[in-house]
This record gives sequence, C-alpha cells and structure tokens, in this order.
Amino acid sequence: FAQHLDLLKRHGYSKDDALILLMRLQLMKIIKVEIQRRGWSQREAARILGVSQPRIAEISTLATEKFSLETLVKYLLRLNL
Repeated sequence: FAQHLDLLKRHGYSKDDALILLMRLQLMKIIKVEIQRRGWSQREAARILGVSQPRIAEISTLATEKFSLETLVKYLLRLNL
C-alpha cells in the first residue's frame, strides 16, 4: 500500500488525493470480485445494484475516476458487504 501511495505522490497527487484514489480502487476491486464470485453477468449485477450495465462495465475496468467513495460504499451495502 505504501509503495502505491509513494508512486502516486511522485506522479503529482497530494497524499489525501492518493489515499482517496487507492481507497476507491480497493472498493472497486471488492465489488468486481464479488460480482464474479456470484457468477453474475454485468446486466444481472446492474439490475441487482440498481444501476445501468455501463456502470458495472466501468467497475470491471476499474475506472476509478467515475466513482465517488460514497457511491462505492452504497454498492457494497447493496451487496450486503
């Protein structure tokens, strides 16, 4: 974790922004793995989470800039995680 934080800081991120980015990435990975573990298609996951299929595709590609921490936490709650 520290090595990733240092790398982001070297690329111009403030410590706070780097931490937030890493937190978003970790939450997205958890959601992505859980969807795969449950064997859901993107369409099925979208229906269950109450979002559009493209939003699930963005999670699958770890498009961190498209999600706030709050949104990711809501998805985790909907997955009962």
